[in-house]
Amino acid sequence: MHATSSAKTQRDAIRHRNRPSLILRWFRIVTVLTVASWLLFGLRLYQFGETGAKKAKSGTIRSEISPPVEPLTEGPWGRLVCRRIALSPLLDYVPEMVPWPDKATVWRFPNLNSTQVESLLTEIGLPEELRTTLLSMAEVDLEYAGLMIRPTPEIILALDPETRASLYVALDASMKNVDQGSAFRFYGDSFDQWIGQTSISQATRALVEPLIYRHGGYLFFADLRTVEAILPSEHERVQLIKALSHQSTYMVQLKLSETSNLDALVEYWGRGGRAKNVAPILESVIEGGGDRTVDITYLLPSFARERIYTYPFGSEMDTATLPDCHWTALNFFSDEPDDSLSKTSGVVRTLQEDYYRIFGNPKLGDLVLYLDASQTLMHSAVYIADDILFTKNGTSLSQPWMLVKVDEMKGFYPRRDEVDIHYYRRKDL
Repeated sequence: MHATSSAKTQRDAIRHRNRPSLILRWFRIVTVLTVASWLLFGLRLYQFGETGAKKAKSGTIRSEISPPVEPLTEGPWGRLVCRRIALSPLLDYVPEMVPWPDKATVWRFPNLNSTQVESLLTEIGLPEELRTTLLSMAEVDLEYAGLMIRPTPEIILALDPETRASLYVALDASMKNVDQGSAFRFYGDSFDQWIGQTSISQATRALVEPLIYRHGGYLFFADLRTVEAILPSEHERVQLIKALSHQSTYMVQLKLSETSNLDALVEYWGRGGRAKNVAPILESVIEGGGDRTVDITYLLPSFARERIYTYPFGSEMDTATLPDCHWTALNFFSDEPDDSLSKTSGVVRTLQEDYYRIFGNPKLGDLVLYLDASQTLMHSAVYIADDILFTKNGTSLSQPWMLVKVDEMKGFYPRRDEVDIHYYRRKDL
């Protein structure tokens, strides 16, 4: 366990060493000024007031959404403020650029007979007329030992948002329904927030907007297969995919002052044996005067710092080790990622051998696990501070590494039942 005294001991060793010579004093001053200069340069890149699109590795960042700055709770991490932004991948990294090989939509109900499917459609509140129509279209699904329905485009386009949400959330419970499982999604209040100032036509907007459905705080779109046949051109299809690929996330800053408790901040942000890495940054910002803010990106382990707000590319696009949420969470403190953590066996072994469950007071680097009603692990993320998490959602190349909030993450994987959240801590922290 990381003791309070460890960070203070390191700080004392720095502060109370033998009195330096004039040359060493001068060297210290130059070093602090150099670090401060680089911090100012970095902070300019992340300045909250800046508008317009910014380039991120393999994507773009755009400013976002009222309220522009959200104050968070002060705690052992210090005082944080965050701004919501939207990320968008370059089109080269969007798997949906390849049209669906099968143009026909199929809704699958694995391991359910006709009586059970009827009961499910009734339970989720489908109107009787629609329910009767769908059941009349049901076929035996030999591949998955259940039933399947091939809805017509007219049926799909006519669903109202509430019915679509109920039906699609139920379909999303099975991995066999790839349209719902791979649906575009965005945490926000409106379609305008989602697509931003993109160049899709009014006709495309009028086609797509009625097909958006909401679950929790997220907006979803799962009918690309259907609208592809209606869009006027491939260019318009590409522009729509680009717009729908936006992801809502946060940029977070730590606000410091001349009275900030440096030792306590180094203890919190230096977990994982990184006190020597974060101490010079925090000290230089505190002593530098002026705004005294630092983007928390600079305080994260190198694994997270190098990936945040970016998309998988290069060696990480090897399909054998394509990074997902578990690979990301369990490699958070790794200098070199362990690719065995992209496999279920590696995830289970690591959780059992290296972690234990905690029931309160999460800290930087703790795991946050999301489990469905059957206690199946759906998602994992890393706790940063004040309910801010570092994560990557799924293996898709169009899903970035980003920051989300604990309660927001619940809705990313929609379920009809309540999602449980468990916290775990590494045994050597």
